[in-house]
Parts: sequence; structure tokens; C-alpha cells
Amino acid sequence: MDTSQVRRLYNIRINLLDMLEDRGYHQESLDIHRQMTFDEFKDNYKKRNFDVRVDHSTLNQEIIVYYSDINGSRIKKDDLLKGASVAINTRKPDKNTVLLILINDPKMQAHIRTLISEFHAKYRAGKSDGEKISIETMPYRNLTYNPTKHNLVPEHRLITDKDQIDAILSKYNTSKDKLPKILLNDVISKWFGGKLGNIFVIRRMTDRNRSTYYFRTVALRQN
Repeated sequence: MDTSQVRRLYNIRINLLDMLEDRGYHQESLDIHRQMTFDEFKDNYKKRNFDVRVDHSTLNQEIIVYYSDINGSRIKKDDLLKGASVAINTRKPDKNTVLLILINDPKMQAHIRTLISEFHAKYRAGKSDGEKISIETMPYRNLTYNPTKHNLVPEHRLITDKDQIDAILSKYNTSKDKLPKILLNDVISKWFGGKLGNIFVIRRMTDRNRSTYYFRTVALRQN
């Protein structure tokens, strides 16, 4: 991998750390990762594909980030299973683990879905460890910029807690079906790690510099 490709991956990593902070992962730990220089990252990437591992600030959860080959070659099944094994064998037993796989070519998604099925078959078959590990994928292109910093994107806040969601629906006398939708694969939804049924609170500023709030529920399709 040449220097320009490593530089691109290093810049992607900067946005990745911002994304994890927006998802509520431990800020001090992320700040330590931010101190890594380009030369340190280049040397580290030669040794392994794992370089970010952070606990969540409030949830009983940690995330491990796996960089697939940035030149677009297919991820080998054994490599993914080996990575999953690392997550299982090194994580704290009382933590839920998210294995985030960054992929260069969106066409690899179908291949990765097959690998995830094999992962589930191998690690979830009657084993509690497997039940505590989930896999998420994200294309590198989604991390070439931070969408929350765009001047046309209003402030978004993701609500995942069922009680908070019920309180919002009760306050406005509505239901999830009646709320406008934000798609599961929307850039903002992916950025915050939105799941089906979650609600985004969106704050927009009026011409009089007052806040107005809108709500959208995460869905597979608009209708």
C-alpha cells in the first residue's frame, strides 16, 4: 500500500473517531487515539488491521474497528473469523462487543453478509459469547467526511432508549408510523448507528434564532 492510500485511511480514521464520539463512546479514550501521528499509524497498520478499541460512556458496550484492505481486495473468510476470535478472546466478559468492519468497495457487502452468517453459525450456536457480539459494516466512503459538520445539516440526536421514545410519542400524541422517516442506510443514520425504531431529534434554527424540533423514526423505507 503506497503512502497516499495510507494517508487516505489516516484521514478516514480521524472522521471515524468523531463518529464514535457522536455515538457516545468514551471521549478521553478517543482523544488518546487522536494523538497518533501519521507515521505512527502507518507503522501500526503494517502490523495489524485493528487499531481502535473503545468502551461506550454509558452502555455496557465496547467497539473494535477492523480495517479491510483499502485496495478493494475481498476480505478472506479466515481473516474475518480470526478477527472475530480476537474480539471474543480479548474482550471483557461483561461487555457487549460491536465489531465494525470498514470496507473499501460497497460491492463487498454481499460477500461480507455471507461471512457474517458463517460467523453467527460458528460463534452463536449455543454460546453466550456469540450473543454478545454484533457486526456492523461501513464503506470507507461514508467516512471521507463528517456529515454533521456540513453547514446545511441540522443538529441530530439519536434516541434509542424505549422509555424516552415512548415519552416523546406520548407528549406529541403520535406513533412511530405517523412520524416522518429517515432510512436505515441514510448517511446520518449510519453515522450515529441508528437501528430500526430509533428516533432522531432534529434541531433547526429559525430566522429569529430560535430552536425548532422535528422527529424522524429510523425505517427501511419511506412508506
